[in-house]
Amino acid sequence: MTKLLKTLLTGAVLIAGAGVASADDSFTAKFDYAPSAPVHVTYSKFKKTARKACKISRRKAGGIAMKMKIEARCKTQLVDNAVRATGMVTLIAYHEQRTGPAKTRQFASLK
Repeated sequence: MTKLLKTLLTGAVLIAGAGVASADDSFTAKFDYAPSAPVHVTYSKFKKTARKACKISRRKAGGIAMKMKIEARCKTQLVDNAVRATGMVTLIAYHEQRTGPAKTRQFASLK
């Protein structure tokens, strides 16, 4: 089984961009996949992994609305990055079919 390790430090940017003053948060996820597995199975596993990795407490997020916004952005970013990192044309096409073509995302550095 091929393993794809994707460590993202976009969590801090997502939280700061959502208006919460917490710059030390990051989301990390390890995506495992088998290139021979059906695309829908791999995609489903990626979404499940991202959902688990993006959990944040309501208190830390600054309320339920911010929690939901932060988690949704995180999941979108993690899945998008993981799918692209595989280089699997069929998986990328499957992802784009469900989400639309990915837009280039740039995040400012928090230093």
